[in-house]
Amino acid sequence: MDVEIKKSRRGGFLGFLSQNRYPLYSFAIACAIMLFVYIVYKFVPFGEMSILRMDLYHQYGPLFAELASRVSHFGSMFYSWCSGLGGSFIGNYLNYLSNPVNDLIMLIFGHDNMPEAIAVMVLANAALSASTMTYFINVRFQKKDVSSTAFGLLYAFSGWFIAYYWNTMWLAGMVLFPLVILGVEKIVNGKPAWLYIGALSIALLTSYYMAYMLCIFSAIWFLLYYFSGYSLTDEIVRFDLKLTKREYNSLSSADKKALHLRSITNNRFLTYGFKFAGASLLSAGIAGVALIPLYYILKNSSATGSSFPTDYYSSYFSVFDFLANHLAGVTPTIRSSGEDVLPNIYSGMLPLILVPIYLFSNKIKLREKITSVLLLAIFFFSFNTKGLNFIWHGFHFPNDLPYRFSFAYTFFLLYFAYKAFTLLDSVSSKAIIGSGTAIILFTIFVQKIGSKNVLEDTADASSASDAIIWASIIFVVIYCVVLSLVKNPKYFRASMCALLLCAVTTEIIVVDTGNYEFTQEKKNYVVDLEDFNNMKEYLDQKEADEKSTGFYRMELSVLRARMDPCWYYYNGVSVFSSMADEGMSKMMKKIGFFGNNVNSYTYYPQTPVFNSLFSLKYVLDKSADNRITNSPYYEQLTENDTYKAYQNKYMLPVAYCVNQDVEDWITDNQNPFIGQGDLFSLITGVEGVFTTLSGKVKSIDNLNTVTDEQVAAQNFSVSKITNGSVGSVTVEVTAETEGETFLYVYSMNSDGCFVNSPYVSGNMNLDNPYVFDCGYLKAGESFTAELQIPNTKDTADINFYAATLNNDKFIEGYNAILNAGTLNYSEFTDTHIKGTIDVREDKLLFFSVPYDEGWNITIDGKAVEKYEYLKLDNALMAVPITAGNHEVEFNYVPQGLLTGVGFTVVALFVLILLVVMKRQKILLFSDSMNERITLREFKPEVRISEPEDAWSDVF
Repeated sequence: MDVEIKKSRRGGFLGFLSQNRYPLYSFAIACAIMLFVYIVYKFVPFGEMSILRMDLYHQYGPLFAELASRVSHFGSMFYSWCSGLGGSFIGNYLNYLSNPVNDLIMLIFGHDNMPEAIAVMVLANAALSASTMTYFINVRFQKKDVSSTAFGLLYAFSGWFIAYYWNTMWLAGMVLFPLVILGVEKIVNGKPAWLYIGALSIALLTSYYMAYMLCIFSAIWFLLYYFSGYSLTDEIVRFDLKLTKREYNSLSSADKKALHLRSITNNRFLTYGFKFAGASLLSAGIAGVALIPLYYILKNSSATGSSFPTDYYSSYFSVFDFLANHLAGVTPTIRSSGEDVLPNIYSGMLPLILVPIYLFSNKIKLREKITSVLLLAIFFFSFNTKGLNFIWHGFHFPNDLPYRFSFAYTFFLLYFAYKAFTLLDSVSSKAIIGSGTAIILFTIFVQKIGSKNVLEDTADASSASDAIIWASIIFVVIYCVVLSLVKNPKYFRASMCALLLCAVTTEIIVVDTGNYEFTQEKKNYVVDLEDFNNMKEYLDQKEADEKSTGFYRMELSVLRARMDPCWYYYNGVSVFSSMADEGMSKMMKKIGFFGNNVNSYTYYPQTPVFNSLFSLKYVLDKSADNRITNSPYYEQLTENDTYKAYQNKYMLPVAYCVNQDVEDWITDNQNPFIGQGDLFSLITGVEGVFTTLSGKVKSIDNLNTVTDEQVAAQNFSVSKITNGSVGSVTVEVTAETEGETFLYVYSMNSDGCFVNSPYVSGNMNLDNPYVFDCGYLKAGESFTAELQIPNTKDTADINFYAATLNNDKFIEGYNAILNAGTLNYSEFTDTHIKGTIDVREDKLLFFSVPYDEGWNITIDGKAVEKYEYLKLDNALMAVPITAGNHEVEFNYVPQGLLTGVGFTVVALFVLILLVVMKRQKILLFSDSMNERITLREFKPEVRISEPEDAWSDVF
């Protein structure tokens, strides 16, 4: 039944298309399936919807937009001032954006059409995944028919893809995985390692996080695949010489020696183990230009740093729930919390029928079955064991999106299933029907007793679960019929394989389509882009008229996404990125920013203290309130239909002199006004910039008594009178003196806080609190804060902080900084700042960016040594500076970049050397040996190939 692969006689492009027609079929059908999904969900241009959701909405979309703007504006690829007060752009690029397919699509569509560009990215990567899987099957099994296309589609539209299609930075790993595994098998079988080196190098460069997992799988599969066919004592014989064992044994010792590879050893395991290790190291070296800088970035980011779990052996789910999650149409797992957290392992019903046939086939060696079962067991325990799960995710527990390596499980399940498919001629129809019946009985059993992702309590969930059961049973029956027809010699095999492809395509469309989720219309993303660009052009022209360097920080008073600075391409404060400095995130949270203490912080109208110290020059306001309009700290410049532009009257440059006492600043208090006040005091020597305000209880509903004294203590507890009902307490705060007034409330068990002041009203999220600007109040004016306790909670602990900015103290401290010395820019680019500063006395030069030793600072041409860099509160930068007039330069080069370039250059040199040696056929065998072998009277069909040298054969 095997179909021999014959080389096409046609050369050139037509020959290439002919030889690869089945991967191309996979590509085309996958594109059609994704287009069908886009039409169903009314994507642009078929409707108004976009593919953006969750992190794709808040992170990846804005970052792609920044990349597009950065390319069009010839910005630096090393450093970005857009988000987080500044940070390494190369980190964001390598983590989120370095897939070349995605980048090409991004450049074609441009910034304004980024939602459509990302939709095409997802489509293209799905199609490429189907193609590479089909190619793997064609080469690995030496079979070419449309059945390989069917299995390629099952891989591309697996449960992993349905759950994580919107994580565009992971899709390259899925695309390249079949090629990496094919490369591993070529090495074990004594063939060149070029495919493995190429695929793994590209994976490391384009998706280092997934490549980490690919490297582990490669090592595991090298061992398992090797021992499925060979033993430790096997020796290497030239396979291009077709000798029987008897003929080989009859050769002289000299001839046998000539037939063996001239490598370190003739032992197959050691030789090809060395070959595999060398190829892996060479791939890592080629990617060194990316991996070494990433190492330094990741050291301080939230993506690393978790401690190893103590409950190493604890499990997440039962074997039964795991098996049930193979059924058709199960709900994808995206969140790490909840009762139904399971790996996304759905890969169609077809492999569930074929894998048992594989395991019970007498055509497959027992050794191969054992290694296959061992691999599946490794997957199960990796999914289900806390310690192994921790290791697989880079020695880090992801915040969400669990089991990110489950696509590899799908690949191997389909691998073993296709192996069984090739053996259908030796399988009885009873075996196919028996396997299908067992799957149906299991499905009925799942319906009877329920599972985590099947048969929940709610009516909607029950209806969805019934659909899972019936879809699974129906497609099992269809596949059993089709497989029986495929193996029946009465029917034309090619037609039956086409029927199989139709069945697979139907399953993908029917089962998968309902499990996508799209919630955002494109207009939500782009509706105000034109108005923003007009406002940005106005500010840029203003800066040009003032003959400035063109650098300024700005922010929006209301953000649409967490990475709006990247989407709109301005130098801002807000950030949401796994590459964000974790110390900076913690510090910003403590001084009153909306954030998660891990990898994000978001700007809401902040105190003049923050705006001044962190060089925020402009605020664009599109809110309906007038708190900024009435504030004396801002000057309104202009407005359009969407925005009002305000300039901060007390803006400082990004670098200025501060008192040396600031080295002792640590934000260890939950009250953000203490944190900001302490920083201001240490920088300027001026204390009391904030005045604490005490609230008074105005009303209580369904809560036990709360006194004014408890509120004044800033930390109080409340309890319900009637449990199971909503409770609330309203606190009134009155300004004792005129000034900008702020509120910060934190309570895990509260439902929210509604603030109502003369200038602004709105809700605050108390789970993730932030400083709330209540406006510039006159003495005697007040605002109220109503805190609600939901019916699900009986008690709540509340931290309640209110403060007024002391204007006189603030101005005094601001002038103290100006007098101490501020940097006057003469040059300012993404990676280079130059200016002069007049320092009155020995100080610290404060640099308001996240700490990054990629910045190289020189003062009067002399480099500041890295050991002199100060890391304030594990977040901010400062260096010592002496009294006098100085010329200061800041130059940014990512840490480890030069070392990484060195590794890449050396690795590429080695690679080129190996290619040259291969092409030149440098021989280590003597001519006399070669002649002695070729002159022997072997069978006429025996081919004697010219022996290659040992080193070229290693690769």
